[in-house]
Amino acid sequence: HGLISDDNVNFYGTTIVGSKQGPGVLFHYNLHSNSLTTFPEFNVGGTDAPLSSNGQGILYGCTSRTLYSFDVNTKAFTTLYE
Repeated sequence: HGLISDDNVNFYGTTIVGSKQGPGVLFHYNLHSNSLTTFPEFNVGGTDAPLSSNGQGILYGCTSRTLYSFDVNTKAFTTLYE
């Protein structure tokens, strides 16, 4: 479902699988440093739904049962609805 960029250098996305527990993860890729960071502790539940952005550093996503947000600056993950 593609990637979302906050500044054309940092890209964010989700995977369907990928954590040690099996479910999908939220990930960050930096184009300049060629580095990949995953956030498996957030356990996005194996979603293949695209992320949305509010244009101010907050990403929104959903799984089959959860609506969540992720702050790209603080790395804070918030469950908005279950």
